[in-house]
Amino acid sequence: MRALLLTLALLLPTAASAQRSGTYTIGGASPDYATISEAVSDLDDFGLGGPVTFLLRPGVYSDQINPGALGTSATNTFEIRSEHPSNRATIKVDATAAANYVWRINNTKFVTFRDIDFIEANNDAFGRILVIEGTSSDITVDGCTFSGRIGALTDSGSLGWADPSSHDYLTFTGNTFTSGYG
Repeated sequence: MRALLLTLALLLPTAASAQRSGTYTIGGASPDYATISEAVSDLDDFGLGGPVTFLLRPGVYSDQINPGALGTSATNTFEIRSEHPSNRATIKVDATAAANYVWRINNTKFVTFRDIDFIEANNDAFGRILVIEGTSSDITVDGCTFSGRIGALTDSGSLGWADPSSHDYLTFTGNTFTSGYG
């Protein structure tokens, strides 16, 4: 019995801290993760051990996302996309002065967003949707919709915003931009 308990004590921490790789679902019936925040937090906690894809099931998500650097690389990429492009997922958040973004990328590489509708919810003074900071690179945004603050007069309402640091390989293709600044 002692040998069994010792074996379990040694193996459980290793299994619980395994890096993530593969495809995971978010939302809907029987998901791997109930929310985007829960899924991204898991990547922050455990890192990537290979490419990771999050499939967003149809619905509206109110998660404001500000992950750590995630540990992505040319081999260990991160993609988040709608599971069904014809029935897209929506991320709808009310940005604030203290947290002016729907999704913030900071010092991260090799990230892809595909077929997601991003909406700034309350049409107030703050409404940045995708914020790219630090030395982020190799960011791809494909087939997404960005709906921002109507009549935004400053970059606080930018649909996409990048700080003046160097960024390489930011690719935006097939996206739709509505309202917002810029």
